[in-house]
Amino acid sequence: MSSRGFGRGLALLAVVAVTGCGGVPQSGGVHLGRALPAVGGADDSFDFDVKALPPSWRSGMSPDDVIGGFLRAVVNGDGDYAIARSYLSTIAARGWDPDRSITMYDGLKTTSSGSGTSRSVRIRAVRTGAIDERGDFDPSRGSIDETVGLARVDGQWRIDRLPPGVLLSTLDAQRSIRLARVYYPNRTGTALVPEQVFVRTTQAGFATALIRTMLAGPGRWLSPAIRGTAPSGTALIGNVPVVNGEADVNLSPSARQATGRQLDLLAAAVVWTLHQVPEVVTVRLFIDGTPVSLPKVGVAQTTSDWPGYDPVAVVSGPSLVVADGRIRANNGPAPKASGDIVAVAESVTANVAAVVRAGRKGAVLSTGPIGGALVDRLTAARMTAPTIDPDGNVFTVATTASRQRVIVVLRSGAVRRVTVNPPLPGVVSALRLSRDGVRVAAVVAGRLLVGRVEPGASAPVLAGFRDVLPTAVDVRGVAWVDAGDVVATVLTGRSTRGLVVTDVDGYADRALATDAVGGRPVDVVAAPGRPLMVVTAGGTLWSEGGGWHEVGRATEAAYPD
Repeated sequence: MSSRGFGRGLALLAVVAVTGCGGVPQSGGVHLGRALPAVGGADDSFDFDVKALPPSWRSGMSPDDVIGGFLRAVVNGDGDYAIARSYLSTIAARGWDPDRSITMYDGLKTTSSGSGTSRSVRIRAVRTGAIDERGDFDPSRGSIDETVGLARVDGQWRIDRLPPGVLLSTLDAQRSIRLARVYYPNRTGTALVPEQVFVRTTQAGFATALIRTMLAGPGRWLSPAIRGTAPSGTALIGNVPVVNGEADVNLSPSARQATGRQLDLLAAAVVWTLHQVPEVVTVRLFIDGTPVSLPKVGVAQTTSDWPGYDPVAVVSGPSLVVADGRIRANNGPAPKASGDIVAVAESVTANVAAVVRAGRKGAVLSTGPIGGALVDRLTAARMTAPTIDPDGNVFTVATTASRQRVIVVLRSGAVRRVTVNPPLPGVVSALRLSRDGVRVAAVVAGRLLVGRVEPGASAPVLAGFRDVLPTAVDVRGVAWVDAGDVVATVLTGRSTRGLVVTDVDGYADRALATDAVGGRPVDVVAAPGRPLMVVTAGGTLWSEGGGWHEVGRATEAAYPD
């Protein structure tokens, strides 16, 4: 797998291969769920305009037929779920709110009860996730237990009582919603941050749905970590027509309140968001019908006009390898560090290097400029490998006696404790920040969690951690493939280990073949546009560039940020 393939643009839910889920195992190998789409790129081989319509309600249907037909019909949302509403009584159709949420399930079971002119059907299933009104995915697993009421209306069975929202099997979900990314600036305005959303197909078009979702602002989970894209009150006027490869985005007059810098960020976010639509080649931005011409860009824009905000920008620099207590760099200089080196990290963009070495009293963290002298900042019994945010702040998890704390060494050299809200539920063995500095992946008690990075009074705050690979056990390493996907080493059998990639919402995952790797992968190294590398339990580094091959001895490795 080339990690560059993750940065192409958007993916269709229709390419997802789904397997049933019978619950979350407490031990054993990883159960692969929905296959991870090629995030960031649209699969234009699938035509969302070609649909096989489910059948409408018909006279003479039994209660079970009505329930089954309704559950099949909700896959089609055209005309405000017109086909699904044909199964409802007039009163039920008037009160049903399908836009409230989409709850996804596997293993549906129904039980009927009642007699005469009314029936009740109990619907039970395994909940595999939910999508809210905006399109945000909640990966929480669980169970569904709902009751639907039926009544005879003019001698025919109809549904007359049902909960709000839509129940969709994970297979049916691919027919009615589309997986996409909308983009927002990070808090420093140095990069765009992708937010994965599910867009319901509408007659207004995919491009229109994307821009409306983006302008509505980020979802509840991500919003504390990023900044808004447009001035308050900015909305889309009309739709987003795409003619001969050119998309026109007409914003309301509120957009005039934006400063030049804000307009640049807004334009970049719009262009990157529409880059996912296969038909779009260039984007023109308007404010209340007046074209917006930005300095050095003009009116017609492409993603190449905004390279500085590229969410999957390839960072040049040598890969760093730690072996036998020393650092070596492949095709470049290594950080100037002495002693028994345990781990290393570099941020080319922030010009910061960090190393952890074994000292007489435990692990010692040193930081400083790349190529310059490193200064000892922190000592603890143990530390996780350092990870660096875009501002040059270095994070690690330090263990002292029986206590673990997340610590940040600010670029100034000041050492601060990082608040984690709520506290992480177990021992942290790895911590990795995304390159935009907005999300953080952690291996906690063998589980893979992803949280967000919020601004704090004196130090960043880590919050909102979610288990994004709930069926995996014995996770031992994690790295960011790009801004929206993480890769981890997991137990895949009784004694075998492999690699699994998952999106940050925990919606989909897929296994990566490591059959050619000689050994059991226990750590992984990744970066946009760079080949994956794994460290095996035997202390050997392997690279997938040109097919898996052995690089040499290693206990740790890193790409520059």
